[in-house]
Amino acid sequence: MQSNEKGGQTKSHVIDHFTDCVLNGKTLLITGEEGMKSLDVILAAIESNKMKQIVKVGVSEGKVGVN
Repeated sequence: MQSNEKGGQTKSHVIDHFTDCVLNGKTLLITGEEGMKSLDVILAAIESNKMKQIVKVGVSEGKVGVN
C-alpha cells in the first residue's frame, strides 16, 4: 500500500506490518473490525460516486441504502 504524499507515493508499511504480525505471532495495530469499518467507508464512497447520491455507510452490516 502506498500513500499519495507530496512529491510522489511513499510506502505506508501497512502490508509489511501485517505480514510481520502473521509470520511472527505479533498483535496487529488495527483490528479486523476497524479494517471492516474502513472498507465500509470506502465502498460507500465508491457507490456514492457511481450513483451521484449520498449512500449510507455500513455495507458489511447490510445497511446499504441511498438517502
